Amino acid sequence: MKIVGYMFLALAAFAAVLVGLTAATGNLNKESLQKLLKHEAPVAAAPTEEDEVGPLVRALKKQQESLKEREEQLKEREAQVKLRERDLDQLREELAQIQKQINDAIGVADADRAERISAVAKSLAAMKPTNAAEALQDWPEEDAAEVLQLIKERDRGKILDEIEPRRAAIILRNLQERRL
Repeated sequence: MKIVGYMFLALAAFAAVLVGLTAATGNLNKESLQKLLKHEAPVAAAPTEEDEVGPLVRALKKQQESLKEREEQLKEREAQVKLRERDLDQLREELAQIQKQINDAIGVADADRAERISAVAKSLAAMKPTNAAEALQDWPEEDAAEVLQLIKERDRGKILDEIEPRRAAIILRNLQERRL
């Protein structure tokens, strides 16, 4: 216990020497006493450049992350667009093939029809005009004109003479339109 007392006495003597020196230099005031006794009021730190720049850096990083997300989204969309373009190109090719098949089929059908009409025209030309006119009586005027167009003019005239005049006029009008 004596040791503790001696230490306390030494500490008090040290404090007294400090107070004496401070008084001798003329710096003994309330502030210096508070410094010695460590009762300093906390001094608010002045804002530094780092504190002012910090929010700007965070905002910039946030915006940079947002831009990266948008860039990734754009890359995904571009990939989807390229995929859809390939699909469209493939569909175009398929459509072109189908269209070619249809055109070929139409060409074959037209050739077949033309061949049948030619055969009918030959048959009608071989018939007597009265029988040919009677055969054409129930045909639509457009079809009759198409068949008669393939028959020689002299034979065609004989057949038209045997058809009712009003119907013959309609067939002749269709023949004229076909030639134009």
